[in-house]
Amino acid sequence: MNKLVYIFIFFFLYRIVDNLSNYFAVKKFSESYNEFLKNNNKNIVYKAPEVITLFKKAGIKDTYCTIYEPAPYGKLQILTVSLFRNFPELNNKAIGNYQRMFGTAKETFFKRFKESFNPLFWIRFILFSPKYFLEYLGMDMEKTISKLIYVFLCFFISFFGYITNMFSSEIKIIFENFFKKFL
Repeated sequence: MNKLVYIFIFFFLYRIVDNLSNYFAVKKFSESYNEFLKNNNKNIVYKAPEVITLFKKAGIKDTYCTIYEPAPYGKLQILTVSLFRNFPELNNKAIGNYQRMFGTAKETFFKRFKESFNPLFWIRFILFSPKYFLEYLGMDMEKTISKLIYVFLCFFISFFGYITNMFSSEIKIIFENFFKKFL
């Protein structure tokens, strides 16, 4: 039981530190972006990959923006651009979207930080860890095959836990013998 407490403390502290550091990084980049808009300070341009990574960690998806530009012979050129690939863009539509993305990312990381202190979050985390694992692997949980894999994974984890509990002393002896052979 003691090991479980240490594991929980590790996850708890990791979640707090990770979300706080992400929150402060987004806040710093948001200020740099505002400085870029006001004074054309180009420092944010070199940090674009870090900003996009933080947006993705916050669950923000790439948005496409339609831009109208003058073209030769009095024509108008219509472009649809990815905001992630073109960060930072100075178009008015893009600026509003970037401001929204920074705000959403800050709120997301702060919400996750506060969630760390909620015992219901940890209960949900333990109960739905197979689902989180499958989502981490990129599976769409709305598809039938994903749901079947989820049910199978839950069954497997429950069965493994039951077997481990029933035969804990035998499993311990097997692992000790295994490591004695190789160490």
